[in-house]
Amino acid sequence: MATRTKNTEAENLNEEVVQEVTPTPVKKKAPRKFEQSDPILCRSVTYGELLYPAKKSQLLYSWANYVDTTEVEYQDLPALRSTRSAYLNAPYFIIEDEDLLEQWPEFKKLYEKIAAVDIDKMFDLPLNKFKAALHNLPVGFKDSIKNIASAKILDGSLDSI
Repeated sequence: MATRTKNTEAENLNEEVVQEVTPTPVKKKAPRKFEQSDPILCRSVTYGELLYPAKKSQLLYSWANYVDTTEVEYQDLPALRSTRSAYLNAPYFIIEDEDLLEQWPEFKKLYEKIAAVDIDKMFDLPLNKFKAALHNLPVGFKDSIKNIASAKILDGSLDSI
């Protein structure tokens, strides 16, 4: 009778260890809860001075010029959103807070459209392409383009034709 001894240590070294990995579920980040007085950074997309007299907080917000930033209290932004104010929908200024934009996707899409525009390159386009690009912009941004064009004509960097 032949006896067979098991060399378990040697077998364990040669065995391939297969471990089943179960993916851990990705936990969705809970939306940030904003306090009424939380400051939200907002950037002007209006050429020239922009003033916003807030109805909720009774504060007067101001931006000196295009791309200037000012902090606006959170409570004033839902008030603008609920009334479909041109300040947010035209827009005259855009919200810079990513957490808030995740909760308000309609503005995120609008702002992405604006962010894709390079104003200086836009003025270098042929007239027909310039008109097409201008046609696709939000109303408030068109006003800024007009004002920028006017300033460029006055300083001689854009032909008045």
